Amino acid sequence: MAHGYISCAACKDLFKTCDSEHGFERWGQSEPVRLTNNPASWGSATPQLFLLGFSKGNTQNKAMAEERRGRATFESIPFKGMRKRLGWLLRGLRLNRSDAAPDSMFSRTETRFQSTSVVRCSISARTASGGYSYKLKDILDADVTTGGKVSEILRRCTKRHLANAAPGQHFVLLGLDEGQIKLTKNAFEDTFGSLQIVKPTVYRNRDHSWVHVAHPSGSQTDPQYLRWCAGQTSTAKVAWAQQELASRGIGDR
Repeated sequence: MAHGYISCAACKDLFKTCDSEHGFERWGQSEPVRLTNNPASWGSATPQLFLLGFSKGNTQNKAMAEERRGRATFESIPFKGMRKRLGWLLRGLRLNRSDAAPDSMFSRTETRFQSTSVVRCSISARTASGGYSYKLKDILDADVTTGGKVSEILRRCTKRHLANAAPGQHFVLLGLDEGQIKLTKNAFEDTFGSLQIVKPTVYRNRDHSWVHVAHPSGSQTDPQYLRWCAGQTSTAKVAWAQQELASRGIGDR
């Protein structure tokens, strides 16, 4: 995948309805799960590391709408409002010596990282009030109530967009929710085969490693997130990720 918008309709057949919002097709309006068809990626087409959120939230969707209107750049969309924390995370993982906002990561000239999400479209779940939520808990709950629809979307996305990852390309996944980790690992196993669990948030096969880390947009305060990135927590999960990536020869010395 190159830097830019992605043409993909792999999940359209899962939905009964199709309309549009902000210049993007929207599938599943009034259904329990909904997708906004706005897949995109930023940075390298041949990265050493895929930096993957679960899906784009409302902030990124609004930024995409502004980009479509010519009021924002494509490069301003990812990690909008949380780039300072992303810098702390990359430093904590020993992937960048500086904790400054890593704006250059999202340019076409980036060589090391590709930033996107596992679910390339923006997924949301219908709530009891009839509105749609981008909260992970609501999306995971919708997977249960729909008999695995979110899991199927995740499986299709992984097979379509990540199955061709070359040996030596590895994955940093944002979010430590146990349900998210389970769904994501299942999707990767469906694509790559059996995976060895190294730690509760780390798994691998011969060619690739997957490490789950705290999302920079989470509910933690800045001091709390800094402590997580520094490993100053009861379980230093950042150290598990550091060690796994270092075992692959990845990290600033």
